[in-house]
Amino acid sequence: MNRSRKTAAVVVALAAIGGAATVAVERAGWRLNSTESAPVGLWQVVRRAPAVGAWVSFCPPTDQTFQGFKARGYIHDGPCPGDLERLLKPVVAMEGDVVTVADDGVTVNGALLPETEPHTQDSRGRPLVPRVVVQVVVEPGDIWVVSNHSPLSVDSRYFGPIRAGSVEGTAVPVWVGR
Repeated sequence: MNRSRKTAAVVVALAAIGGAATVAVERAGWRLNSTESAPVGLWQVVRRAPAVGAWVSFCPPTDQTFQGFKARGYIHDGPCPGDLERLLKPVVAMEGDVVTVADDGVTVNGALLPETEPHTQDSRGRPLVPRVVVQVVVEPGDIWVVSNHSPLSVDSRYFGPIRAGSVEGTAVPVWVGR
């Protein structure tokens, strides 16, 4: 076998091992987050109902909004329906909470959440249309997820509530950065 074939075989083998390791880690409930919406690092997803303040891992809906987010590169390919990646976001509101999205940010039950102002442009200068809601009471079975970890997090400010049933569990940081 010549040198280039050996190199190619090693690259293919390493890719296969990496892919298998990733699948095994995911099936065990571990998530490696590399996005800006949550602290980068290792998280463990545990079977626990969502609660305000908890980070959750969920599959987004396969609707046109999320396919558009994928086309723009906001979310990537993944194991969820529609070939979407799982998202990791903190819960800010649940059934019965009153949520307002305005120019100054997201308010839940009258309390303004810091650093949650909707943006009108993404990091490449493309227009974003925030989901401007005068005021909404969170419906039974829905939750609102909003991350103030990154100013450009794509979350309920832009897509509204998600179904609590789409949550696979609570994400607990194991080894993460800021």
